Amino acid sequence: MKIINDETRKLLDKLYNLRGKDSVVLFGIEEEYKTAQATKEKALKEKTELENSINKLASDEKILADQGERLKNILKSINPEDFAVLIKRLDLDFDPEAISMKINNSLPTTIANLVSDKKESEEKLVDVKQQMDGATTKIEELAIRKDVALENQNKLNEFFELALSGNSNLTRDSITSLLEKFKFTKDEQREAAKLLM
Repeated sequence: MKIINDETRKLLDKLYNLRGKDSVVLFGIEEEYKTAQATKEKALKEKTELENSINKLASDEKILADQGERLKNILKSINPEDFAVLIKRLDLDFDPEAISMKINNSLPTTIANLVSDKKESEEKLVDVKQQMDGATTKIEELAIRKDVALENQNKLNEFFELALSGNSNLTRDSITSLLEKFKFTKDEQREAAKLLM
């Protein structure tokens, strides 16, 4: 019975860790997939929130501009003297001219703030869409990588079956080129080829 050294044992462990459904390669891809999926879901939620916020800000901007103009026009048509008794008896602080001035002074700043908030949200939305697109692309790439990994894994399992059955159809080049895809070093590739052959 041949005793295998620690290096060979580590190499065999590394090879066996690539063979099953819980292989390190598939596990790594699955972890990346979970991260990309979580990023995509978070970005989708942020995108929806930002779009709702942008629509609300745009609506508020239009409503404020329209209502400001309408109120100024209404105030111009009001003569406080026509309501003097009512204003005096109810002790109302009603001065259409002062209200119009306040609208003229405050409304442009208020609208400008809304526009600024909307612009900031639109810039965030661009970033969030890029994150979402990046995550979607990553998920698609991972699906391709998983298919390739499964194909490589099947080939490795086939090599193991051939090696275990004593079949000598394996070539060094076929083994080393496959193990290169699993990121084995040149030394590991050569040693594994010897083991499998």
